[in-house]
Parts: sequence; C-alpha cells; structure tokens
Amino acid sequence: MTKNRDLKRRIRRRMRKTGESYTAARRQVRLSPAPQPLTTAGRARMLGAALADDDVERLMVALALDAAPDLEPWQLWAALDHLTERVRLHVAALDTHRERLEALLRAFYGELGFSVPESYGDPRLNLLGHVLETRKGTPAAFAGLLILLGRRCGLSLVPVAFPGHFLVRTRFRTGAGDSVLIDPASGVPVPEQALLDLAMAELDVDRASAVAHLSGGDARSLARRLLTNLGVAYRDRGQDGFGLAVADRLYEISGAASDRCDRGLYLWSLGARRAAIEDVSAYLAISPGAPDASALWAALQRLRSAASTTH
Repeated sequence: MTKNRDLKRRIRRRMRKTGESYTAARRQVRLSPAPQPLTTAGRARMLGAALADDDVERLMVALALDAAPDLEPWQLWAALDHLTERVRLHVAALDTHRERLEALLRAFYGELGFSVPESYGDPRLNLLGHVLETRKGTPAAFAGLLILLGRRCGLSLVPVAFPGHFLVRTRFRTGAGDSVLIDPASGVPVPEQALLDLAMAELDVDRASAVAHLSGGDARSLARRLLTNLGVAYRDRGQDGFGLAVADRLYEISGAASDRCDRGLYLWSLGARRAAIEDVSAYLAISPGAPDASALWAALQRLRSAASTTH
C-alpha cells in the first residue's frame, strides 16, 4: 500500500513538472530507477546548495535529513506534494495575492490542523518530518513550512528573524509597501509599529535599521534560528552528543566566533579537551571584552591544565 501511494505521488509530481498525461507520466516513472539513498556527502551538499540558492524548501528538507539518517528526501517531498495539493484546493481559484494568503492560513491552521504545542522542549518540533507527521512545531518550523507552501502556490513569503519569535512577511504585488507580517504560531497578522518599537529596543538599533531587519531575511536566517532552537533543546535534555552536531553545523553556516565557542564548550563536556581549547581560544582572541570572557578565561585555564596532565 505504501509503495503504491509513493508511486502515485511520483507520477503526480512528474505530471505537474512536465504537463504529461497520467498514462505518459506513469510510464516514465515506472521506467525511471527508484530513488536512491542519499549519501552523507549528498546531504551536506544539499544544505550548502539550499543556503547558496536561498531555497527554504531544500533547507527544511536538508535539516530534517541531518537529524534523521534513515530518512530519505523523496519521502519528505512526497509528503510536501500531498500537502500542497490540499492547500491548492483552497487557493487555486482565487484572484488576488491577499485572498490566496488568507486561504493558505485558514487551511494551514484549520483543515490541516497545524498548531503550536504547550512546550517547545522537544527538539523534533524544529524538524520537518516530525512537524508534518504530528502537525506540531515551533514558530520557526511553521514559518519555514508556510513559506515553502506559499511559494509553491505562487505567494511571495520571506522569513523574518525577529528576536525571540520568528515571523513571516508576505509581499503583495499591488505595491512595494503593501505587505503583512504574520505570526506563524497562530497565523494572525502582527501590528508592525509595535514590532518596530520592540526591535529598536531589543536590537539596540535606530528606526532605519529596525525597518531593514523587519523587511525580511533569507534561508540562512531561518537555518540559524532552527539550529539554535535545536541546540537549546538538546542542551536542556543533556544530549551533548546531538548538541555538538548542531553546534558544528551552526558554526559551519554562520562562521560566527560565538558559535565556535559553543562548539568548544560541547567538546569540553564530551572530553575532547584539545579541540575545545582551540575553539574557546579562538573566540576569546576575537572577543576579549565579551560579557562571558572572564568566566571563559577561567574555564580555559582549567582546560589547559587538564590537557597538560592527560597522557
């Protein structure tokens, strides 16, 4: 049953891409080789390509694959194709960008049943496979899913990495200034003026910088928030092995000294002292006056002392 369902999804996907009839698409899919497992290198390349191309859909898939070695991309794309078909039933006949957005939000939080959980402590709430299966997720995960579904339906949606809470901005095609900020936790539009005031206070920037920040980000900003969420969840659960993998990925995509320091602290907790010394030292060399510098210098001295006595 599952095999037949996957075959039908591949056929429908080919029909949408090529315009072929069902019979022609079915023949080509049957002649095509079955999807092959994606190698570790292939998974890493997918994430890099998603960031380079600002492709939110591939980003969401790549991060899910990163955390689930047994998961294959075709499984996620099949589930997304099915979800897209259900959303298109609501938006296809509508004329304006605003009407299609409203229909997408009604379907997402209504018929499709997506809703935020009472707690965000489960790291899987940031991963596409779990979100699609349970209809539960963090605001950042919902933002990514809304953006990719919206783009599949012809809507212009972008991520907004607001401090403490991820948002989605939609741009209508009636004018450059005609746009709406959406709270992905509920699907409700958010008053922009209140957010501007809050952004100026939280980010300690002027109005022009706050406006620029709220104008929208890219796939990399979404990746950073999802990985940060994952790291916090793993740390709170004491799962340092998973936390190290996330910290390593976060530093890889950001290059930020603070992310390298976080990786170093995970390495320390897992007993990799020399690698930890390298990471923490690099952070302190760049940020000697950071608020946490004194505590880290003390920790670094302990690390060096312990490393010198290890044989």
